[in-house]
Amino acid sequence: MPTPTRSGHVEASSLKKQRAKAVERAGVEPFVLYILRHTCITRWAKHVDPYTLHVIAGHTDMSTTKRCLHPSEADLREAMMKVWAQSGHTGQKAILDQPQGSPAIN
Repeated sequence: MPTPTRSGHVEASSLKKQRAKAVERAGVEPFVLYILRHTCITRWAKHVDPYTLHVIAGHTDMSTTKRCLHPSEADLREAMMKVWAQSGHTGQKAILDQPQGSPAIN
């Protein structure tokens, strides 16, 4: 539904005012709004293939999407365990069973 502005689009000044009011009401420290988008893309990366994530994000270049991806060591371990379990590999599992920070993992 178009907004009741001359252009039919939300004006930047309106967004700034609404955001400032919401931050104040929530009692949180002001933050860069873009962080929410970045965090969302990072979290969805565990569940969506990179190309689909790139399209969902609306990025024109895949390198932009890649800047949002920050898998944790736990995410990497989980992904590798899943791949090895699905492919029937068992030998490399021992590497992942080592404590975090072991030379074989870093």
